[in-house]
Amino acid sequence: MTPAQTARVLAAAAAFDQRTVGHSDVAAWHSALGELDFEDARDAVTRHYRKSTERVMPMHVLELAAEIRSHRAQQRWELTNSHDYVGDEAVCDACGLPKANRRHRFGAGDADPGE
Repeated sequence: MTPAQTARVLAAAAAFDQRTVGHSDVAAWHSALGELDFEDARDAVTRHYRKSTERVMPMHVLELAAEIRSHRAQQRWELTNSHDYVGDEAVCDACGLPKANRRHRFGAGDADPGE
């Protein structure tokens, strides 16, 4: 994210909490958030104010942007693999699905959980 985009993230926060934003604010926030994607950071501010009346801080934006990225990766995985994402559980060597997934195909040495 560029410093100008960081200023836009702060402007979004200011629209909710009436903060004033100056050059030093942009520099400080950019040092904390500069590696984020602009859209994720802006959306994180909106998510924060949907759930909280607390003034948004960089930590909130970092945490919520990580949730946004994770959710997007999960959706991409589900579209690519045509079944639900189930996390980082142990997977079957034969089909690549977690053994707890109902679409898992039972291979040699796997017990059918329905037995």
